[in-house]
Amino acid sequence: MTTFTELLSRLHQERFVGRDAELSRLESWLASNDEAPIMAVSGVGGIGKSWLLAAFGRTAAERGWLVRQADAGAVRAIEASQPLLAGPVQDKTLYVIDSIESLGPAVSRLQEELAGLEQGTRVVLSGRQRLHGRAWRQWEPLMRHLELGALGREEQRRYLDVRGVDDLAHREQVLMRTGGHPLTLSLAVDLLVNAPDAELGQSPRWRSAVRMTVDELVSEVGALFSEAVQAAAVLHRFDRAALAAVLGPENADAAFVRLCSLSMTMLVEDQLALHDEVRRAVIEDLRLHDPRRLDTVRRRALRYYRRVAAATGGEAGLQLSIARLHMVGRDIFGLGTLYEDDPEFDVTAAGP
Repeated sequence: MTTFTELLSRLHQERFVGRDAELSRLESWLASNDEAPIMAVSGVGGIGKSWLLAAFGRTAAERGWLVRQADAGAVRAIEASQPLLAGPVQDKTLYVIDSIESLGPAVSRLQEELAGLEQGTRVVLSGRQRLHGRAWRQWEPLMRHLELGALGREEQRRYLDVRGVDDLAHREQVLMRTGGHPLTLSLAVDLLVNAPDAELGQSPRWRSAVRMTVDELVSEVGALFSEAVQAAAVLHRFDRAALAAVLGPENADAAFVRLCSLSMTMLVEDQLALHDEVRRAVIEDLRLHDPRRLDTVRRRALRYYRRVAAATGGEAGLQLSIARLHMVGRDIFGLGTLYEDDPEFDVTAAGP
């Protein structure tokens, strides 16, 4: 009789699509004489780290490796003193530790265990943040890094094929709205499979899925950069100069670099933008829970676009400023209502 574990493993194998290059790199590292015994896999929540590691674990087991997998968060919740790299070993032992960011300061205990491993053992450490900085500096010579980003269009189409999404309109809906983020892609397909007549943009379940993705996004960037996500959402399209205008020049460079690394950030013409669904969800969240913050950010954005118009000069500058504002939407900025009588926010003015 087939067990639930076997059914789940079969489901994972059937639905694991894409990541061919990443899986190939992991397999090559495992089979090679690479002197770095640690592979650090990183990527935002929902980007597919766990599915990739599950596939890699299956491949390693098929090639004779003893695979020991653990979730650092679960281990820490059960018992702070429980070893992460536990159990008997053999000549070819592979440890796969997920969610290592949940260890916090206890990561030093993991490092002590790593230091005691025998030569020939391989370790995969997976988490949302790239392992770097003072805590990992001495380990750099022993580590390789693999950072996961969004799925490409061809990989997304392969996933839709596997899930049986054949309707062209549905496929376009999914490709347009998910931005290649694996968790959002999976949730969108689940919705369409169970409700074939659904319009993603109008479905409460889809809005919940996007909300989940936004929560993962904000959790990933942390409190320090949550304001950067808000600024990017309100600006619609942004670069370093735009972020500096909203966040202050002292925070712009770090915020820009961090936003560039997110899977929900896309290149649009000569600037960057958050995926539309995420951008709208961030703004709606601000509108409901922190309207004063939303007002502050959009006022700074309006000042910035007004300066852009003045610097560009003439009709071109005016059109650029107005186009940027209208991309965000009159309902968001309140143009013609909140600022209608405020000359400071008259985008048709040419002064700074």
